[in-house]
Amino acid sequence: MDGIEFFNVKYLCVYINEDYLAYESFRVGGEDLEGSDELFEKYPSMRNDGKFFLKIDIQTGEVINWPKGVNGDFYTFKVTDSGDYALETENSEEVARYGGYVPPCFGDKYGDYFEFEIGENGKIKDWSFTNKDFDKFMEEVRKYEEC
Repeated sequence: MDGIEFFNVKYLCVYINEDYLAYESFRVGGEDLEGSDELFEKYPSMRNDGKFFLKIDIQTGEVINWPKGVNGDFYTFKVTDSGDYALETENSEEVARYGGYVPPCFGDKYGDYFEFEIGENGKIKDWSFTNKDFDKFMEEVRKYEEC
């Protein structure tokens, strides 16, 4: 973890246990989807190792594994502290990871919910991941490593 700087990081990866998606509703591609089975059946690129997965370019907010031409709404998508979050370099080398609350860049100040929209261009609406967000992320990594 030592020596990781904001400018070295390209991606934020999100991994959520499928159990937390089983009873959630999503609006993806103009369709209401119920639970992870229906979501992953239609959009298999959002599953990685049995988990809901998003790989986000921290500068642009583009979700790299999101199907182009499809929009999605993820509001009141409750995961509490069940997620894993990782930072990767441009070469997809993982440089930091923690498990726990949702990072604040997703809109929920309490860390329990994802609140975001993905446009047809694959970008998260009103995305922002600043130096301050990076510092908060790294603080969570330090707490996680101390446990």
